[in-house]
This record gives sequence, structure tokens and C-alpha cells, in this order.
Amino acid sequence: MTNSEAYNHGYNGTLKLEELMAQFPAPACHAYDEPSQFSAWRSGAEDRRYDEQDDLSDAINEDAVRAFMMEDVEFA
Repeated sequence: MTNSEAYNHGYNGTLKLEELMAQFPAPACHAYDEPSQFSAWRSGAEDRRYDEQDDLSDAINEDAVRAFMMEDVEFA
């Protein structure tokens, strides 16, 4: 598995880290001798969390702008 594939699995949640680790020999599962695919998976999962936070903050900001614009509207 390439780093790119591992990143995508981490981002999309299609493969758990434990499942990825099972594809490598046991000694490679130690932090000091960790394959680069593990850190790529973690990076993808972290980016996913940040993207989800951004989506929530964007929705909050849109609501705030909409409310602000409605304050200036005069009803006749």
C-alpha cells in the first residue's frame, strides 16, 4: 500500500489503523520502526477532523451573516 492510499483510507475512514497495522509484520508496528503508511493514515484522519470543524464553523458564520443582513432590512 502506498502512502497516498493510506492517507485516503485515513481521511475517508475506509480502513482502521489497526487493520492497516495488521498488513505489516509485527516488529514494524513499533513507533520507532513504523512504516510511513501509518503516519500517512494518521495525517489523513487528522485532516478529516479539521475539515469537519471547518464545515461547522462555515455554517455558523453563514447564519451570523444572514442574521446581520436581516437586521438592516426595513419592513414597510
